[in-house]
Amino acid sequence: MKVFTIQNTPYDSHMYVVAEGQKCLIIDLGGDFSLAKEVLTRENLTPVAVLLTHCHFDHVAGIKSAIDNGVDVYIHTADAKLLETKEGTLAYYVGTDYTPVFDYKTFEEGDYDFDGIKVKVILTSGHTKGSVSFLIEDCLFTGDTLFSGCVGRCDLPGGSEDDMKNSVNRLIALLFDETVNYKVYPGHGRFTDLRHEAETNPFVLNAKN
Repeated sequence: MKVFTIQNTPYDSHMYVVAEGQKCLIIDLGGDFSLAKEVLTRENLTPVAVLLTHCHFDHVAGIKSAIDNGVDVYIHTADAKLLETKEGTLAYYVGTDYTPVFDYKTFEEGDYDFDGIKVKVILTSGHTKGSVSFLIEDCLFTGDTLFSGCVGRCDLPGGSEDDMKNSVNRLIALLFDETVNYKVYPGHGRFTDLRHEAETNPFVLNAKN
């Protein structure tokens, strides 16, 4: 498996292309599909789906362009309807353009197979009600839940500090393993690993108390 990172400016959010052979998933699409298409063309990859960690504009702004290119877009049911308005995606919050999307698909927590690419969807509410993390092999894509040294904001609509505490505790409990140190690919900022965050992240340590 290969992971390609695409930086989305001006919001400094990460988009990821996760490739197995010549097929791939796109995780979050906060910029136009053309940004991902550069990687797809260079690596000769065919996207089978766009998976969204949550509904905010800096992670979803480009999904209309993906759908127009024939790629299905998936989001957790708890965040799904929010893709239909600028208010739901918080696009109005910074006055950015966003074309509401209605032809999305949804998932729940569980194990999925996207044309041969196996994904575990883990509900990690806190940043939004429907925030999720994706586990693909030894890579954990955490969106705006778990960052290097911190966690995502809980003060936006749908956010909850209690939910965030429960979610990061649950991630650690589910995945902490002395033999596998999962790589963490966050929605913003530096890459990290689960063991490091379990042992040093102040929010994670406080959440355990």
